[in-house]
Order: sequence, then C-alpha cells, then structure tokens
Amino acid sequence: MIIKLEDGKELAIERANKKSLKLTLSTRSTSMVTYLDKATNAALIAALKVEAPKE
Repeated sequence: MIIKLEDGKELAIERANKKSLKLTLSTRSTSMVTYLDKATNAALIAALKVEAPKE
C-alpha cells in the first residue's frame, strides 16, 4: 500500500514477513525504512481500517 502525503512524501507499507510490516517514508532525495513488531503492526492495521466517507 502506498499513501501519498500532502507534502509530496510517500509512505509505503508492505509485509516484511509473517510478524512484521516494513514502512518506507520517501522524499525526492532520501528514504527512511523501519520495521514494526507484531503489536505495533496490529495497532496500525486497526487504524488504517477506517471506513471511507460515502458520497
């Protein structure tokens, strides 16, 4: 999943393995990578499961 942020950055979320997610925050000149453990992973997934507004 790639999320484009308002300031032009991109946040890529992908599965690293069965127990963790890999997050990559990219700008035009650099990238930062971090891995989330199972508990943080679950919290992030729950936060992302917000329903889109219906039009």
